[in-house]
Amino acid sequence: MTQGRKRVLFIEPVLAHYRHDTFSFLLNSNLFESFLLAGTDYENIKESELNNVIKNRYIKIKFGFIKFYYLRKTLHFVRKYKPDIIVCSGVDFRHIHTLLAFLLAKFLKIKFLWWSHAGLGNQGKLGQKLRSIFYRPCEGILVYSNKGKQNLVSIGVPENKIKIIGNALNSIEYGFNSNMNNESNESVLLFSGRITREKKLDVLIKALKVLKDKGINFRCFVVGGGKISYYQQLAKDLGITDRINFLGPKYGEELKQYFSKAQLFVYPGGIGLSLVQALSYGLPVITTDAFGLHGPEIELITPGVTGDLFREGDYEDLASKIEYWLKRLVTDKYKIAHDCRKRIMEYGYLPEIVSQKIIEFIAQVQK
Repeated sequence: MTQGRKRVLFIEPVLAHYRHDTFSFLLNSNLFESFLLAGTDYENIKESELNNVIKNRYIKIKFGFIKFYYLRKTLHFVRKYKPDIIVCSGVDFRHIHTLLAFLLAKFLKIKFLWWSHAGLGNQGKLGQKLRSIFYRPCEGILVYSNKGKQNLVSIGVPENKIKIIGNALNSIEYGFNSNMNNESNESVLLFSGRITREKKLDVLIKALKVLKDKGINFRCFVVGGGKISYYQQLAKDLGITDRINFLGPKYGEELKQYFSKAQLFVYPGGIGLSLVQALSYGLPVITTDAFGLHGPEIELITPGVTGDLFREGDYEDLASKIEYWLKRLVTDKYKIAHDCRKRIMEYGYLPEIVSQKIIEFIAQVQK
């Protein structure tokens, strides 16, 4: 271990592929000596690889419908590594090792930061009270958005303990330099994400039927793996198979080509980082107005500027919003694309900016 530098231990459920660049910046900072402790085989999340990452397997315990996780050797590694600061994923009562790591850090007088969505969960007042027990005594909390900060303040966390850092993809996944090369008379819509019931793709397909019946010329690309047979059958039953292409999972350059061809990104369920990727390509985003379903990235949507919100589950309202934006894009697509990309820069949703905010906050806390 290098003399003179503070030791920082990050604890994450998994080194998710989209966090590769953010953690690369963090673990290579010259200000700290850093390691990441992460799990493997966690909820089908695609993993990444980096130096200074220690991976262990989970002990998984199912209690009723809830699965609990304990990351092997977490407490052993905390005692062995002897960090000055621990930065841990947010309070999740299913992640037993994180709660125990917090208690051990308090006992050993190790400074502890949570890195959290800062949602208040669905446990009502009791859940909020339990979260406050872990959030309030820590040295600081990194949150993704202003909404997360407001949530924590509402349960008694001092405002000066909270740092808004945003969120980020890997640099290669942004489309800032892509060309808007769709000059055909056919409007192109895009959905990209893992296909599950929660994504509510049926609402989009029904909206496409409305658009077709109105005589609107469009094509919709659906990118993503999952159980698509139901949605393929629904499209067939509604007579829109000539307007929708189910393309399966796409990554890297293959995925980029569909973002580059599209004019509008439509995501009928709760959305997260896909919103950031779409905006980076200059695509306005239409999604549900059920804010509780979304990740913190929803703060990037300003209706009428960077996208729109439709009434939850209302496919006719979704069709109306799509039609409105397709008309606007005929004359204003370059201004709209500029506004979408600008929003990411304004909020700092880039890996180098997110990591720098984290590093600055760690330096502040350790003083």
